[in-house]
Amino acid sequence: PAVAQQSAKKLYCWNDKGNRVCSDALPPDAVNRARDEINSKSGMRTASVAAPQTEAERAAAQAAAAQADAQQAAARLKASSDQGLLQNFGSEEQLQRVFTERRQLLEDNLRTARFNLVSLRGGLIALLDQASGRELAGKPVVEQMQSDIRARHAELARQQALLVGFTRDRAALDGEFAETLARYRALKAGSAMQTDPTSQATTTTKQ
Repeated sequence: PAVAQQSAKKLYCWNDKGNRVCSDALPPDAVNRARDEINSKSGMRTASVAAPQTEAERAAAQAAAAQADAQQAAARLKASSDQGLLQNFGSEEQLQRVFTERRQLLEDNLRTARFNLVSLRGGLIALLDQASGRELAGKPVVEQMQSDIRARHAELARQQALLVGFTRDRAALDGEFAETLARYRALKAGSAMQTDPTSQATTTTKQ
């Protein structure tokens, strides 16, 4: 049965303008569309192929993943108790290194968002120029061009929101580091007094 299933013909199914289309051959205009591959003998789906991401989508996904990593690192650090802070960081340099890595992630996100904004804005301007040229020439603006303009405009607004968020996170990180460093120094000083017999004797004498 396994051999028979493997040798069965493959069907391709994809969406075309809201309609579900299935065929035993994949036409060129459907190669870059999301589709399901179905075993014609069993009728079961054997694979799902996603549509390839655009450059802007890939960059946005990378920025979102980096932001998620930074947020997880921040959550882990905040969740650490005072004792955990002392156990995890033997020196101020180690603590500084963690915040430096987080700051670098945010800086990378900011650079990516700025690059995407410039790229998307240039592409949107070019599309709007083409659309206005067609209108001035008395030609209709085709639906595909209108769809591209709407998509680029939406992505531009999303990247602008990301840039604002990254800028806010970077400013908040600086304040968080200052507070954490002050708490770490206070904990270190308190720990040193508890483990230093001379300090304890001096304190007892003064009392």
